[in-house]
This record gives sequence, C-alpha cells and structure tokens, in this order.
Amino acid sequence: MLRILLVGKNGQIGWELLKTLGHSAVVVAPERSELDVTSRQDVARFFEIVKPDIVINAIGYNDVDGAEQHKDEAISANVDANANMAVVACQINAFYLTYSTDYIFDGQKETPYVETDPANPLNTYGQTKLDGETAIVNSGVNFLILRTSSVFSLRRPCFLSSFLRKAQMDDQIQVRADLVSSPTSAQYLAKITAQIISMGGKKNLDWLCERKGIYHLAGTGFASRFEWAQEIRDILKLNVKILPATRSDFPIATDRPMYSALDSSKFLDTYRLRLVAWKKMLKSVLDGFS
Repeated sequence: MLRILLVGKNGQIGWELLKTLGHSAVVVAPERSELDVTSRQDVARFFEIVKPDIVINAIGYNDVDGAEQHKDEAISANVDANANMAVVACQINAFYLTYSTDYIFDGQKETPYVETDPANPLNTYGQTKLDGETAIVNSGVNFLILRTSSVFSLRRPCFLSSFLRKAQMDDQIQVRADLVSSPTSAQYLAKITAQIISMGGKKNLDWLCERKGIYHLAGTGFASRFEWAQEIRDILKLNVKILPATRSDFPIATDRPMYSALDSSKFLDTYRLRLVAWKKMLKSVLDGFS
C-alpha cells in the first residue's frame, strides 16, 4: 500500500489531509517533536525509518504581518524545511508535494495570474514562499507545487475565522475592498490532493511524475475581502455592518498584492478534476459553523 509522510498535520490543510488521505494509503503524520524539519540530518534519519513513497509538506509560516518581524522563523519554515525535505525525498526517490501562494506576485495584473507570470513578492512571506519553491525545483526531486490563494477554514487563524471573531464582538467592521484574491478552502485542497494521488492507480507514482511541476489551484472566480465578508454575513445572516476600507485605513499593515486572483486552467487541463467556485466552497465550510 502507498506510504505517505504528512508533515504539518495540525495546520489548515494538514488537518484536512489527515482526515482524507487515510482511506487510500498508509499515512505517517509525526508530531513536531518527532521530526525537526530544519535539520537535514534529522529529516534524513526520519525518512529512512518511514520510507515514504510520497512526502506531503503542509507546514508553513503563513502570518504575513508576523513574517516581517520574525524573518528567521519564516525562512526556517518556508525555505529551509522545503530544501531539507525535498533533497532527502530526492535521495530516497520519493515524490514531493507542497503548497505555495499567490503572494509571490506583486498584484499589478488586472486578470488572474497564470504559472508563467513573473514573480515579484512584496513582502517577506511571499519572498520566503518563492524561495521555498526555488529550493524544491533545485533539489532535483519529482514534485508538485500547488499555488493557492486565501486559504480558509474554521479551525485555524485566517480571514474567515478572524472576521467571525470580530462579528461576535462588533456590530460594525471595516474590511479592505482593495485586496482581491481567489478564496480557497483547506477542505477542498485536501480533497483534490487525495484525488490526485489516487488517480494513477497502481502506477500512481509514475503517473504523478509525468504531471509534475507548478500549478495554480484556487477557488474559481475572485473577490475583494469586502465582498468575501459580505458573502459570509449573508450566508450566516449575521447582524453586522461591513464598511469598505483601503490600505490607508490600516497604516501598519504589511504590503500585499492588491490583485492576486489565480487562473487554474493549467491544472484543469492536466488533471481533469472539477474546479469549484469560491462561493460554493465558502457555503460548504459554513454549513458546519455553529
């Protein structure tokens, strides 16, 4: 049976992956104390014990504002961890899968970004995610990097959980109308990841290697955070007034790309899996909110 090493089981995507992957594979999901991904030696030791066919890295430093004050931590999680695990995965001939971000782009486009658009990160978070991608490519490992956008769930810090928390405390909330992205649920990313892994059947590793590379995968369509907040309010029938805001209303906020919607056409053409509108993803996640 396929052996998968899942690193980051407690994160937004990792938690969903742990629920989803176990139906079709043997999943080893270590605690942080069991595997130090910042140590190449520790990674090599652990990988040799587990002998995974596929390594899924679902960890990452995703606090955009925090990364500016804690650059070393962001580099350690987003660059060094990817470099260590990708190199060792290559040495043992394992396939490597991880997730990246729309924040590698500068937001100057007016149409959704495709994979061949030039990267130009505006902040430390985006730069470390891009450097992590580069480390993976340079390692020589067979890899799949899924760039996604505005990942949300109910159980980890993100725009959705932050907005819901504010809505419980205030009847009026300012939300930026000048940040546009393609909201994507962690639940959806985990489901698609599991489908990709299973599609090759008995030759799934060869099948994956034939389709390796960098792909965009996000909710179809796009929305400003203001529009996203309105949709949350309407689905849950919250009694809260949402006021449109801009960068000037949040003077200490870290620079972010104003427009970072993603075009997932390459993924659709390659994997032939159904893309889902961001509004439908949001409705599915909020159906479990109480």
